[in-house]
Amino acid sequence: MKFKVNFKDVNIKILTVEVIIFFAAIVGSGYFLNRHDPFGIKGTANYFLIFLTVITLFYGIAAGIIALILSLPILIYFYNPFPMHFFLFNFLMVLILGEFYFYWNRSIKKAEEKSEYIEEKFNELRKNFYFLKLSFDQIEKSYVTKPVTVRGMIQDIKKLFVSGEKPYGEMINMLSQLFKIERASLFIKNGQREEYVDAGGVGKPVKLDLKDYLIEESFREKTLTYLPSILKNDEKKHSEYLAVIPVFNFDVPEALLVIKDIAFIEYNKENLLLIYLFMFYFFENIKNVNSLSHDAKKYIEVFDIDFLIEIERLYKIWVRFKIESSIIVFYVKEENYSKDFYSVIEDKVRNLDMIESTDNYKIVIVILSFTPKSGCKSFLSRIGIGIIDRFGETFYKDIRHEIYTIDKEPGTLIKNIIECKK
Repeated sequence: MKFKVNFKDVNIKILTVEVIIFFAAIVGSGYFLNRHDPFGIKGTANYFLIFLTVITLFYGIAAGIIALILSLPILIYFYNPFPMHFFLFNFLMVLILGEFYFYWNRSIKKAEEKSEYIEEKFNELRKNFYFLKLSFDQIEKSYVTKPVTVRGMIQDIKKLFVSGEKPYGEMINMLSQLFKIERASLFIKNGQREEYVDAGGVGKPVKLDLKDYLIEESFREKTLTYLPSILKNDEKKHSEYLAVIPVFNFDVPEALLVIKDIAFIEYNKENLLLIYLFMFYFFENIKNVNSLSHDAKKYIEVFDIDFLIEIERLYKIWVRFKIESSIIVFYVKEENYSKDFYSVIEDKVRNLDMIESTDNYKIVIVILSFTPKSGCKSFLSRIGIGIIDRFGETFYKDIRHEIYTIDKEPGTLIKNIIECKK
């Protein structure tokens, strides 16, 4: 059995021992001051209540109740008749302080959850911005020889997850076609053991040597390493590989892409960095897809993976802390203007919100993070002004909208959104 104490898991046995030690110190001090009144009941100050206040606010109601139980033998032995008023008053204070501890820590956890969510969103925006920058660089440098954008590559990666399997081989084939990789192997860590399993590759399989200098350097620096980088430091260093691209999960190497042969014109730091980012994005999405509920996975062909993950994430926050988030769904009748309508909505959403569409833009869905149902009115008012200015009041009246609170299972919620169009 465990209790949350200062945001750490503390075993009830350890908690009991700590309370006993503090209790013995308080009772011993009281006995030293007055052998006939160790709790100071007959005095002007309730020293025992101060002790209960400190441990209850620090450890929670469990610690306060343990201390009260420990006080019973002392009260029975030293006081006659039993000071029932004193005991019940302290018990009441423990209940009040325990309730305060519960709500205070719950408020702190809510704030932490919101902070973590916002940090994740900013990390996603930062990652997307960097992908966008690399995409434009690729267009400028190699538009003729490599007419593939980063955005297009990301969409291809997302399509790999529709099957619900771990398509490592398809991922390596895509990278090999894009960057002319002639021989490489991907190794996946096998559980908690320091073993790596060959998950596929291109060309003749590459043998993994964990003692190779490039691999050791990539583990040490926690980033990609390639042959020219070690030659600059020491020409005596030797490696069997041209490049090693690791993927880390909490500082633990989760996967390794070992490149043995690659076209000379493609062998440069920029391309290796791009491969590294694609690998990171690939494994990150594997974890996200695995975290989706079974019902949500049914719609992976209908909606973008990021959209499903966002609903799942906000639903879990609601389950844990009852923090409301809302979804506004617009149903557009005019198919000729549906894509333009989507563009107008897209310009109006905040950075923390998300927009998605389906059925050829005739269903436009906006996720408003941490916005209760009552707070959607201001968003609808702002959207309405923009739509009327762009398309006219007649078009706006033909658009039907529904507001949903993310308080149901994502699969059920998405099913309601789609069926509501009918």
